[in-house]
Amino acid sequence: MTTIASTNTSTLSPAEQDLSAIKIGEWGEREFPLGPRDHPTRRQVIFKQSVLNDIYTHGRGAPEIEVCGVLVGNVYHDAMGPFVFVEANIRGNFSSGKAAQVTFTAKTWAHIQDVMDRDYPDLRILGWYHTHPGHGIFLSDMDLFIHKNFFSLPWHLAFVFDPQNQEEGLFAWRTGNMLIESFVVQKDAPQPTPKVARRVPEFLPNVLGSTASHGSAHPHAETRAEERATEVATPATGHATVAPAPAAPAPTPALMNATSTMSAGPRATQQAEVTELAMRIQTLEKRQRWYTVAMALIVLVAIAWPVVFSAIAMLHSPDDPLAVPQSPAAPSSSSAAAAPNSKHQPLEEAAAMHGASAETDPEARP
Repeated sequence: MTTIASTNTSTLSPAEQDLSAIKIGEWGEREFPLGPRDHPTRRQVIFKQSVLNDIYTHGRGAPEIEVCGVLVGNVYHDAMGPFVFVEANIRGNFSSGKAAQVTFTAKTWAHIQDVMDRDYPDLRILGWYHTHPGHGIFLSDMDLFIHKNFFSLPWHLAFVFDPQNQEEGLFAWRTGNMLIESFVVQKDAPQPTPKVARRVPEFLPNVLGSTASHGSAHPHAETRAEERATEVATPATGHATVAPAPAAPAPTPALMNATSTMSAGPRATQQAEVTELAMRIQTLEKRQRWYTVAMALIVLVAIAWPVVFSAIAMLHSPDDPLAVPQSPAAPSSSSAAAAPNSKHQPLEEAAAMHGASAETDPEARP
């Protein structure tokens, strides 16, 4: 039964907490998944293409939030040394994902444990994977906290996939630190589209001998000949063999400049990290500017639409809204002059009638 628990790193020295510190005697023997090796290579991690495909599908299914899962497989060795073989993955269902953070909940671990017991009783958890939608390939402080407390053994890996920028990268323990690690792929399934760009280490681990013989200032640097070695799949078996790359072209000023930069050791690494950080900050600033413009447009629309609506209503109104309402007509002066006083009207009418009758009737005269 596979157990999932926080591991204690206090008993591991930096030299022991290293992918190259895996001891052959502790693991079962197995042929290298890409075919027999004739000499040790720097590539000690193998992924099945089907595992990568499922991680891509998982991440692309939720491109706005982080998702996670675990890597499943085992550690083996052949005549040339140990290697880590990632043969399956389990999605972290019931995890709590946000735009820039993902959390393994208790329900997530219970689900992973059930799948391990049911489907992979003879395998082990080799690490975890999660997505960085739009943020690039790196391990945040929270990622490192998770890895150090749950995946601290030398063979534990951390795989990061960015579904928006279509980038991926693998991190492994190197002298007590998590660094970008190279890996190879067993083509057990077709490679999906779009193609994913892979981050590779600037300095490659040395598994062939001491670094002093190579004249390198970096503890994990290899010879340029070993760096140029490529793995080519054979059509007949689908396996891979290590073949030397073509001879390097004549040095150019650009190539000489790049070579001198690589030989600068830790200083070059720091410069590369600063450059990458600056590019990431520029990307975030550009995204923030777009967010600001979008919010300004939303506020403008919210303010303007009542005014526009009122103007449209005024244009369609049958009456002139600007006309001053007319008060009831006041009586004219002539009408006012002709109107009798309501108090004396009966007496004046009686006198007028008496005068008219006296003028027309002669007998009525005294």
